[in-house]
Amino acid sequence: MKKVLNQLVILSSIIILIITTSLSKSEDIENYKILFTGKYLNSITNAESGEKWLGLFPEEDNYILKQIEIIIDNHIDSISNKRYTIKLQKISTEDSTKPILLISGENNLSPGIVKGAAFEHQRRLAPAEITYIQLNATQRGWLAVFGNAVDKENRFPGDILIEDYEIKYFDRLTNKSQSLVKYNRVTLESLPHLVWAGDLDGDNKLDLLMDLSRNYGALYTLFLSSLAIDGDFFGKAAEIQIPGC
Repeated sequence: MKKVLNQLVILSSIIILIITTSLSKSEDIENYKILFTGKYLNSITNAESGEKWLGLFPEEDNYILKQIEIIIDNHIDSISNKRYTIKLQKISTEDSTKPILLISGENNLSPGIVKGAAFEHQRRLAPAEITYIQLNATQRGWLAVFGNAVDKENRFPGDILIEDYEIKYFDRLTNKSQSLVKYNRVTLESLPHLVWAGDLDGDNKLDLLMDLSRNYGALYTLFLSSLAIDGDFFGKAAEIQIPGC
């Protein structure tokens, strides 16, 4: 009986440890925020001018992550001879160079040189296409896209409808894969694409920045290897929705 009780105590401790680890990962995900410089209709963030964020900038053959002060300008513009007004939000930084990404909540991120990954830039990730990505000799893989083009009427003439759309990352070293996004239906003219790849969190593993939007806006999503759980390669760190016109 005593042996059984000891086993139950050990099992309970393991369960508590797993739950605690999972909660910790979830808290990390909620603490990250991302932004992009530019001028946007309406407000896409409640961040304030003067806040210190980390900016990812191109730096010779690699990239650099450095602390930067953001500038948020909320104002109203008039159009059509002042008959209508629109709310605009301009996001910029004190640096003259445009950052690839702005990120806050940097629990696992530190300023410094960031190694970028080599990949073929594509405007969109279409079914049956493969995008190879290489960070180093061991961190190599590819994004594979799946989906079925269907012949159905669409409100945009000439635009091809795709059902069961999915993007998977395949790791060359382990021959394992991870599904990054699944959509029941998308159109060919508004497919997701890979924005940037490299080692953002400094663990010598691949991280991805993608636009996973399936409309004419943007849904920027950051995947970090340091947030991966349950045998995955990435965990979702942050995302931001930017409406289209």
